[in-house]
Amino acid sequence: VGGDRDGHPFVTSEVTAETLSHLRLNAFVVVRRALRALTNTLTFFADIQDCGCAQDRILQMENELEPDQLQNAKKFRREGFRYFTEMMIAKLPVEVMRDHLTSLREAAKGYASAKELLA
Repeated sequence: VGGDRDGHPFVTSEVTAETLSHLRLNAFVVVRRALRALTNTLTFFADIQDCGCAQDRILQMENELEPDQLQNAKKFRREGFRYFTEMMIAKLPVEVMRDHLTSLREAAKGYASAKELLA
């Protein structure tokens, strides 16, 4: 991406922006797959009240998300850590169709930066 802008006549700012958008979407594909794998391997039961310091963050995320974003996560409501990872998936700024990421979306209730994902 970086070197092609050095005088290549067909690599415009629009091409660079489109390329970076595709790379961003693919980065979210990797993050979503990792979170989905984690959700599928968290097989122990832990009620939200038993999640220790994560309890406050779980409740905060629950309030941050819109009801339609919580729809998939709610089936894990009584499994605190799975619920947490499902809410992380719901906050990713992507459109999903038939379990495939199709495009980026800028949602008011989603992650705006990598720092928020790590918080």
